[in-house]
Amino acid sequence: MKGLTCSIRDAWRAPRMGLSGKKIGAVLRSVIAAYLVYLVMGWLSFLAAGLGPGVIWANYRIFPLSPGAAFGALPLFLFNAGRAGAVLVLMIGATAAAKITYRELKGDDFYGGSDAWKYALEKGRSVIGVPMLLAVLFLLLLLLLYLLALMVRIPTAGPILGGLLALPAVMMALLGVWLGLGALIALLYAPAVGGTTGEDALEGAIQVLSMMWEAPWKSALYTAAVVAATLLAGWLMGLLLLAALLLGGTLWMGAAGVGFRTLAAAAESWLPQGSPAKFAQMLLPGTTGEALPLFAPVSGSADLAAQVGGFLLALTLMILAAVLLAYLLASLASGLTASYLVIRREKDGEDLLVWSDEVDELEERMDAGRGLD
Repeated sequence: MKGLTCSIRDAWRAPRMGLSGKKIGAVLRSVIAAYLVYLVMGWLSFLAAGLGPGVIWANYRIFPLSPGAAFGALPLFLFNAGRAGAVLVLMIGATAAAKITYRELKGDDFYGGSDAWKYALEKGRSVIGVPMLLAVLFLLLLLLLYLLALMVRIPTAGPILGGLLALPAVMMALLGVWLGLGALIALLYAPAVGGTTGEDALEGAIQVLSMMWEAPWKSALYTAAVVAATLLAGWLMGLLLLAALLLGGTLWMGAAGVGFRTLAAAAESWLPQGSPAKFAQMLLPGTTGEALPLFAPVSGSADLAAQVGGFLLALTLMILAAVLLAYLLASLASGLTASYLVIRREKDGEDLLVWSDEVDELEERMDAGRGLD
């Protein structure tokens, strides 16, 4: 891999840096784990809502959707907790991709995906702790603001206290906005911090806030460039995938006719309703179901063979979607890692590419020890 240019070009290289089997493979593990977290918590949310397993299976199968506020607070909390947990698990995979990128930029092209995954698991607690720490501080500030609001309700003295505490309350609210924004940015940059320096959650939070304070415009520009390049690459990759599905299905339809539509309909019963058409509409806005004759509804029920084939086709589509998501996350993590290295060099004067952290030194000692055995 080419070294850093210390310019905006490093951010635009994100799709190319993410196109690596090692990185995609490492991130794919976290994608699978995140899906399992989402699946389990989704089922638990509907069970907490009082639905039986048979009803859940008949309506949602392997993709439970949000139960909605109508089912109560607990089911909705469990479902959202599952989504949040899935995001945190994806951060571990992004850390593995960031570690590989960091080692490649240091000139080590032989650093393996398995080593990166082990490293990410070891540092996972610190990485996910960065946004969680900032989120906790944000919630504490909200609690303090709520207590101030209660003080204002005190008879007679309340309005006076409200006037006296107005300025501190506004300053606390500004700090809360700052911490809330920092928690969101930490979701992006915590894997880059953990994958390069291996710092703990507190130091990672400090680094994120430091980026926002000392290099806000460059951080915003680089982040926007990485996200834009990743989305563009994902859109192009999605178009290629859709074209491949349409081409293969069309050729298959020529041989199998209506049988393929039956198989596709059986596959869609395992996926969120209308997902193939929604995928096409997301890539090509304005696309209608008529543009996807392969997935047109069919009358009648599929026999057992078609149901088994539909499940296998649905599994294939899920694997393709997981690989596409893994590529997007690998590209995002790679680009943000390169951006973080450039931003840290500017704001702190530190070149992390010539800096050996304690984790790298420990790995080198372990490698030397295995060589002696």
